[in-house]
Amino acid sequence: MNEGMENLKEIEDLEDKYQTVTDGLYVLQGSLNRIANALEEVLQLVKLDQAESKKRWEKETIGE
Repeated sequence: MNEGMENLKEIEDLEDKYQTVTDGLYVLQGSLNRIANALEEVLQLVKLDQAESKKRWEKETIGE
């Protein structure tokens, strides 16, 4: 194999590696988005619970 063909093969190998990395990043991005969405939902539930707890506490405090 001459030098030009070796360089072409090396470029093809690098392109394959690049594609593998970008595919992995795409999958990772999807996973991170799902995690972020789940955390946002948990945060909303915590805020709702805090508001309800505050109302109960105020009702119990005023009732005493």
